[in-house]
Amino acid sequence: GLGEEVIHVLMASLFWPDSQATGKAIQALQKAVHAAAPHPAYHQQLAGQLLQQVLWGMSLTSGAGEATNEYAHIVAVNTPLLHLFRDIYISLAPLTPLVDQSINQAAGTDAQTLAGLRTTLLGKAQSEKRQRALLKEAIKGGQRASPIPPLGALAPRVPRARAAAGVAGAAWSEEESCLAFDWVQAQ
Repeated sequence: GLGEEVIHVLMASLFWPDSQATGKAIQALQKAVHAAAPHPAYHQQLAGQLLQQVLWGMSLTSGAGEATNEYAHIVAVNTPLLHLFRDIYISLAPLTPLVDQSINQAAGTDAQTLAGLRTTLLGKAQSEKRQRALLKEAIKGGQRASPIPPLGALAPRVPRARAAAGVAGAAWSEEESCLAFDWVQAQ
């Protein structure tokens, strides 16, 4: 349906190298998670695909040290991603086992840790800050299963040095020019 398409576009926007678009996508996805959680038709997309993207983005610095330059724009949204992770977990973990499966697949968290997390987070009232800290700690030691970035994570960008120097396509290779043009057309 239309809701699934909108969520898909927002998921693709999560890792665009435009911080405004990324911030708005995260805010919209937080609202979508809360609105769509009661509807099982959205569980696969939210607890599966979206959660794996969020965990991939968060894994870029956790335990791996500094992120590479191509991922710098994703590391900048690590905290909002943690907020989105918390919203997905709290809204969907009681409703579908896909949440635990996605965390296990993406972060390599074992079943015992996941069961303890579920009991701790869903068993008693805690502040959102404490919930986020517990979620972050639970995935910290795990290794992500796939090094492949999700859709939209590596969108072509205009290098700052070229943009600042005012050198448009002249200093670019033909491939870079085509990628930049394709990217502008896609927006």
